[in-house]
Amino acid sequence: MIDRIFATSKRERDRRHGGKDAETCPIIQGIRIRKPEEFHAILMPNCYGPELDILKDKGIPDKNIWAIERERENFNKMKRVLSVRMLNRPMDVSEALDHIWTLQPKNDLIYLDFYSQPNILRHFPALCKIFLLGGGMIKPGGKLILTFGRNRCHPHVRDLNNAMGRLGWRHVPEHWVDLVIEMTGHQGYKGLKIHEYSSFSHSQGLVLKFYITEMDF
Repeated sequence: MIDRIFATSKRERDRRHGGKDAETCPIIQGIRIRKPEEFHAILMPNCYGPELDILKDKGIPDKNIWAIERERENFNKMKRVLSVRMLNRPMDVSEALDHIWTLQPKNDLIYLDFYSQPNILRHFPALCKIFLLGGGMIKPGGKLILTFGRNRCHPHVRDLNNAMGRLGWRHVPEHWVDLVIEMTGHQGYKGLKIHEYSSFSHSQGLVLKFYITEMDF
């Protein structure tokens, strides 16, 4: 039963996130992996999307992949179905990173699909952890991928969100990472790309825009 529920949820997810997959799949497919047994990754939200299958097809062992989930229902389903590493309970990203770095301190890929609009109280602390814990959780040559969504909010803040977009909203993750790098003295990223995609929300009756920030270290 749980397998059927998971499969149904994944099909629904794939239907709604085709635009995102079209942008992120080539990024992850393009990662060069010489020694799969030495490649380590953190994925959030984990494995409804194709990211896990791509990494496993490249030969990455399950024990080298951590999946983060904060929603209890999704966590319970994935804990029973997935063979990659998960924590013992649902956690927000920032708290989960505290636990993961003690077991997997250095990573070749960290993919945080926040999906919602940037939130200084929830999302910024997670980015700080990536660069503070153990002197940085991303290996030289590794990649950080961040996804944020614009207009995914209640109508009373939608106008503010749009105004932020006109003032360079798409660059918020870049500014945040630059700030953390300055605070920590981290060596910084070697390359940055911003990808965009759109998705129509039937519940809100409008087109939602999303930004994927890809950073190479």
